[in-house]
Amino acid sequence: MSGRRSDKERISLFRKHIYILLLFVNCIGCSHLHAQIDLVPAEHNIYNFLKRMQLKGVLTGQYSSTFLPYDRQTVAGLIDEVVERRDKLTRAENAALKRYMIEFSYELGLPREKRISVLNDGFKGLLEPRQKYLYRYEDETAVISANILLSGEPQYWDIGTIPDNYTSLWQIGGSVSGTIGNWFGFSLSAVNGYVGGSRDLGKQNIEVNRTYKIDEPDSRFYDITHGHIRAANKWGSISIGRERIIGGNGPVRSALLFSNYAPEIDYIGLDLRYKRFFFNFFHGWILGDEEFFQLDDETLFRSIEEKYLSFHRFGAFFFDNRMQVAVSEIIVYGNRGVEIAYLNPFLFFKSVEHSLRDRDKAIIALDIQGRPYRGLELYGDLLIDDLAFDKLGTNWYGNQFAFRVGGNFTPIVSGFQDFAVNVDYFRIQPYVYTHRLPLNRYVHGGFPIGNPLGPNSDGWIVRLNYLLSGRSNVELYYNRTRKGHNVTDEEGNILHNVGGDIAQGYRFGDSENVVFLDGNLEKTGIAGAFFKYEVFHQFFIVGGYEFRKREETWNEQTFREHFMFGRIVVIL
Repeated sequence: MSGRRSDKERISLFRKHIYILLLFVNCIGCSHLHAQIDLVPAEHNIYNFLKRMQLKGVLTGQYSSTFLPYDRQTVAGLIDEVVERRDKLTRAENAALKRYMIEFSYELGLPREKRISVLNDGFKGLLEPRQKYLYRYEDETAVISANILLSGEPQYWDIGTIPDNYTSLWQIGGSVSGTIGNWFGFSLSAVNGYVGGSRDLGKQNIEVNRTYKIDEPDSRFYDITHGHIRAANKWGSISIGRERIIGGNGPVRSALLFSNYAPEIDYIGLDLRYKRFFFNFFHGWILGDEEFFQLDDETLFRSIEEKYLSFHRFGAFFFDNRMQVAVSEIIVYGNRGVEIAYLNPFLFFKSVEHSLRDRDKAIIALDIQGRPYRGLELYGDLLIDDLAFDKLGTNWYGNQFAFRVGGNFTPIVSGFQDFAVNVDYFRIQPYVYTHRLPLNRYVHGGFPIGNPLGPNSDGWIVRLNYLLSGRSNVELYYNRTRKGHNVTDEEGNILHNVGGDIAQGYRFGDSENVVFLDGNLEKTGIAGAFFKYEVFHQFFIVGGYEFRKREETWNEQTFREHFMFGRIVVIL
């Protein structure tokens, strides 16, 4: 007998999945780990430090920065391994290690004196190297902490499209996190921001631009929130949350799978690990296309299509953890309720997509990291959006794939060990991330989920980082990118679709043959410098300068842009 599942069968299958998760939670309750299991944000500097330690051969455990974030318990375990080999670190690296040992002092089992709670202990010792909290509670079965965050960032811009030069970003917020019973963790953070000076320049900041409130007429305010609950044991975890997810090798700003360009994703997740093997899964609720309806003279109704993303990844470590290989699948679908099949982590999504009548977007990806020598790491990503084996080697538009290759290098020669170098190249074929059904594009709320440059593009990235001390570092970088845009008229109508716009998939009548970087070619070079200095624990000064040269080759125009900023951040 064939046909669609009945509602009764779907409900029964859903109950089975819930039952399995409840059994997993019940087993988790038997764990006796003494650590916080809430997540460390994907943008935290600890991940760069751990990568540096891994490159030097100090960190030999199972660590990969390909898919973030990690929980505090796991991060603390990696820090503990570095502590055991701290004699191999430079003076600056040892100072940085000491700083992270303070931040993760509870998870490392260090004395209570390493932490200070203002509401409990007052302001005495506030400038000392201790982890500071507005409020902190600890006992044998629970730990709960609360912090406030204050930041201010004046900016100077010189770009031709906006006549103003000055803007500023101001933020106030807080966070609450904790672990109960050594197996259940939670975290909540919220920030309210204000844009001073030019509102248009303020929206050049992607964190501001992807918020909803800033788009309201004359609004200068924006807000951001993250949060999750997790249950974990030594085999893995289940979670429900809203977080920024980073996935892919290389710089996070241009990762192929999940870059830091897209908004936060609401998700339910499952992570498993056993010896050298690991498995990641999440089902996310993302924002589809918007449509507006004028209900009356004063009321505008916003309708947003239902849209979802399901992801799973299986991989393993090899050669004493010096190599990691993983394969992933991603499904983007919508305009209907949640598919139970895509909630099942242990199915081959591409076959499921076929069985559901080929209505959705399916992506397969491979990522690999290897460290053949101490101080050197090579990596690669391959993303297959669509492919026809009988048309490989041709210019058929349906052969949609992207790849990136690169390496990280840390000198092991005395006197240069505080340097770190990253060289990276990516290439994205025409029509990658697009779909003939607009709802299935690889975007979330109008923002690319993967590399923000989108299809029909490539780029080189070179970064040089120097650890000046345990509390300061400097980074120099240069990016060179090329992008082939669709050819349009003055009103934006497409005259020639070259597969260069993530918002426009292949249309009936478009050429079936594509040429890489065809269309209106834009070349961009970006050179910049960035520094960060921690004046005292949890009080930061950050600054940077960036020069951009952008060439529109189709109309022989060149634009030169300058950007400078300074930021003060206080976490208490």
